[in-house]
Amino acid sequence: MCDFGHHHSHDRSQYGFLVDTPHVRALIEETARLLAADGWLPEEYTRPDERSGMGGGIGQYALYRAENGELFSLVIPPGCRDAGA
Repeated sequence: MCDFGHHHSHDRSQYGFLVDTPHVRALIEETARLLAADGWLPEEYTRPDERSGMGGGIGQYALYRAENGELFSLVIPPGCRDAGA
């Protein structure tokens, strides 16, 4: 949810940088590099979870916790569609 009072388009035909700054580009580049690498995430955080309550075996695993939020691994098994698809 956004607190800034501006509209966010959910038009999936628009891909690419919606905010194009050097910091956002660096974040996306590093994230893509990490996700392309094998073995960075321990196996137990990559498995489907039939008990999650999210349906279809979608699993959500907390990886990091800060005062203002958490970073999660979201596992969407093959053949399962996430709610935003």
